[in-house]
Amino acid sequence: SRPSTARETTRRARRDRDVTMDDDQRSSLEIRDDEIDIPSFLKDR
Repeated sequence: SRPSTARETTRRARRDRDVTMDDDQRSSLEIRDDEIDIPSFLKDR
């Protein structure tokens, strides 16, 4: 098998970290809507 590229390795590591992360940890990292300026064309969705 060919060696993985750096991008594939990073993506795989990020996915593993997401899986092992608790929902509480994930929600604490997410930015709430009221903390960020959302363009009006995105709010319509």
